[in-house]
Amino acid sequence: MSILGVARMLLVSVVLRLGMVMILCAGIAGVVFRSKKDSNVAGLATYILCALGSLLLLVSALYVLLTDASTVMLEIPVIGVLLLDKLAAVFAGLISLVALTASIYAVGYQVLEQHNHSAACWTNLAYAIFILAMILVVTASNMVGFLFAWELMALASYLLVVSDVRKKESAKAGVLYLVMTHGAAAFLIVAFLLWSNWAGTPDFSRWAASAAQMPAGMRSALFLMLLVGFAAKAGAVPLHIWLPEAHPAAPSHVSALMSGAMLKTAIYGLLRFCVTLLPESAVWWGIVVLLIGVVSAVICVLYAVVERDIKRLLAYSSAENNGIILMSIGAGMTAQHYGLAQVASLAFAAALFHALNHATFKSLLFMNAGAIIKAAGSRSLDYLGGLIRRMPWTAASFLVGAMAIASLPPLNGFASEWAVFQSLIGLSRQLSGHWSGLLMPLAASGLAL
Repeated sequence: MSILGVARMLLVSVVLRLGMVMILCAGIAGVVFRSKKDSNVAGLATYILCALGSLLLLVSALYVLLTDASTVMLEIPVIGVLLLDKLAAVFAGLISLVALTASIYAVGYQVLEQHNHSAACWTNLAYAIFILAMILVVTASNMVGFLFAWELMALASYLLVVSDVRKKESAKAGVLYLVMTHGAAAFLIVAFLLWSNWAGTPDFSRWAASAAQMPAGMRSALFLMLLVGFAAKAGAVPLHIWLPEAHPAAPSHVSALMSGAMLKTAIYGLLRFCVTLLPESAVWWGIVVLLIGVVSAVICVLYAVVERDIKRLLAYSSAENNGIILMSIGAGMTAQHYGLAQVASLAFAAALFHALNHATFKSLLFMNAGAIIKAAGSRSLDYLGGLIRRMPWTAASFLVGAMAIASLPPLNGFASEWAVFQSLIGLSRQLSGHWSGLLMPLAASGLAL
């Protein structure tokens, strides 16, 4: 690498570190200004600093994605070395984009308003830590750093779910969410401990080589434990039950972050550990992921159709769209097993494309839903008619998001779902003489729903 290239990498590393520091300072500001007199200043400072920090992180991620820079390294105490490679940059950019828009939105969205200033300040801290933890999850390069960030993300999001003490359902939703997320984390911890013990190191850089020497049964056991842990966080059926409870309880900008960004950390985990670090997958691995995606997409879209609560509807829709992403990942894993590199590349690219698109239009819908709920005082669709006359700009924005989530051309939802559809059909053609090829048209039919 040339001197200029090294200088650019160092600059990006500085920008990445500065973005993280700004987000951390945002949370600290929320605690420092916790008096009634300064609570509005605290909220404003938190969200503005989070927006600026997220912008810097987005710039760093885009640099890695759009240039020939392979990896940006950054060392953090306790966490260890952070690696921003191409895969991490996709998800770091996605998280930063959603955090940027959610933070700008949150400036005008008062969660606890004027009656609980101390709690609001601690909520500001949890909000900043939540964003920072998600970035750490996708950039951690070792087991300790990943699990620390994963648990920090879970704790911060739990505090945000239960932050509005005026809602009776917040505590119940928080307990359910905490039980589900820690139950799933237990599977990840066991899998990571077994894997690190076999590899002799907690560093992910040596796990792929060690996994190649594992017995097939041990690799399959690791895959199943990782799948359970990440599927629960992604809201896959039947581990989706926390989603429709947590989203209505959380503030709308937090719902946007949870749906648009946090759920995608599970997708990152599947791609990082089950695709790139676990080699020589058995054919049934991809089939299982594909079927989980199909079941999640079909069941959750049916729940969404009959739901009357706007935020619960969007929560079910999030699980449905994550099901679509899992379908594409499953197709990619199956194609990879049979050595179909082009089909596998298309399927994985489609999964990443839909993850990005879902993050954008779902966060848009949740933030619009927050504005509607605040204006109408209700989450019930039965009482939200005729708002286009009172809120024309919100209605227009919501319409764009609704068209995207309905996969209507020429919007982004159509483009990514079409890519998923093409990967399924392409794999079906390549496997026309094999039993697994019969599942692809069925999966494509489920996607058409």
